Amino acid sequence: MYWASQVTSISFEVAFFCLLGCWGDQMWETSPWLLLVGSAFGLLVSSWHLWQMLKQLEKESPTRPSGPKG
Repeated sequence: MYWASQVTSISFEVAFFCLLGCWGDQMWETSPWLLLVGSAFGLLVSSWHLWQMLKQLEKESPTRPSGPKG
């Protein structure tokens, strides 16, 4: 359940900034520039969030050998 909520929050981060950019474009008639900026910022924020999740998962998981056994 924890990971489902994390993945959902990542997708909401992207959607929120896309919608915010779309709203800004409608308010200031700058289509599609604020949508593109919002999308890029949403992807940046969600990528950072995903990176943090992966670092946490790496800390919690047991260490694995890096090479083949033999």
